[in-house]
Amino acid sequence: MLARLLNAGQICVLRYAVGLLVASGAVYPGPPVLPPYGNLAAQVQALAEQGGFSLIGLGRLEDVPARSVVGPPQRQLQALLRGYNYVMTEKKLIVLGKKRWAPPIPKDTVLETRRKGLHHVVYATLVGLDKAELQIGLMIDTGASVSVLPLSMATELGLARDTMAEREVQTAKGKVQAKIGILSALRLGNEEITDVEVAFIEDAMLGGNRLLGMNVLGRYRMTLDDQRNQLTLRPLE
Repeated sequence: MLARLLNAGQICVLRYAVGLLVASGAVYPGPPVLPPYGNLAAQVQALAEQGGFSLIGLGRLEDVPARSVVGPPQRQLQALLRGYNYVMTEKKLIVLGKKRWAPPIPKDTVLETRRKGLHHVVYATLVGLDKAELQIGLMIDTGASVSVLPLSMATELGLARDTMAEREVQTAKGKVQAKIGILSALRLGNEEITDVEVAFIEDAMLGGNRLLGMNVLGRYRMTLDDQRNQLTLRPLE
């Protein structure tokens, strides 16, 4: 009756006013209308029939309750299946199953290097047993089984020479006798490796070098860029 007394413009204004009242809470629109389906499978099947889709994998939705959605059939189907892997073509809908959590893709750590002849040197932070930190350059040496430091540096890192075990280690120049110690941590950029084994050998044998060996580098997929002087580290899965 009210619609007969109002013209089209007045009806639009009235609808707009009612909408504002509902949005502000002044008018309670009533409880949400529940979908008339027993479960999500029945709801998807009804929408698929409306949209002219054939269905495969509907049984994967039987234990899920129906939900309220609006819009054309295809848009409703997309909203209902947001948590699922599915394939939708022009006339076919295949439900593959629930989406599963996937671990994040490991982030690369990119470090600048400096050249020392044909070799690359990267800066690292060594954390000793007394939590003392030393920032030094380490030469990347894929021929070294462990990281190698001069014996004179052991005391700076809180390690006592007479308590360290002796062992033969492999370096790019061959096998040498070394004192073995454990650092609290070694940091390369944002990467931190804890309880790092280090071989300490006589200073004269290193010629002023400190080596970053495979006990650290082997934890990563490593790329050396000679042109950009960069070391890229990606954690192994």
